[in-house]
Amino acid sequence: MKIILLSLFLCSSFVLLSSCKKLGGCKDEPLSLQKTDHNGSLRIDGFYYGDSSIAYQGIVSVDLIFFYRNGVIHAPGAPEYLKMKDYVMQTLNNPQNSVQYLWGLFKHSSDNIEIEKWLPRQCGYWVEYRSGKVLNDTTFELTYQKQSYKGEKSSGSINQIYHFRAFSPKPDSTNNFIK
Repeated sequence: MKIILLSLFLCSSFVLLSSCKKLGGCKDEPLSLQKTDHNGSLRIDGFYYGDSSIAYQGIVSVDLIFFYRNGVIHAPGAPEYLKMKDYVMQTLNNPQNSVQYLWGLFKHSSDNIEIEKWLPRQCGYWVEYRSGKVLNDTTFELTYQKQSYKGEKSSGSINQIYHFRAFSPKPDSTNNFIK
């Protein structure tokens, strides 16, 4: 009898947890930056790559970010440095406009930059905010990071330098999440 009750409890818990999003229990954290046109000095006719702090078995990967004139960012992932160009070409051939955590917003004013995007979690999307300094029109450094969801927050110092690489054509900035 105990085994049957335990099995029913576990099955019920699984069903409830797996349908959390459908029942409205999991809500995505909204981005706080507003969509504004980019008029700053950073070049946007390509993409930026930076240290992703991910190294596995000696393979160095980089964090990619596309900036768009309309204030949208597309962060398609962290490929191996040596395969970066091929990876970017794949994003052109496989549009990712329906993957929420690859999109966000940025704001560039004077020598400051702010970037905000979603992060996937088991129940809803968190928001990751990063900020730093623009060093010149092809380089910026992110020095602060904050993640938040439903009142839970974590923050701290980071040190990520991003470099520009010209690339054309860029993937389209149209997506299902930022209007």
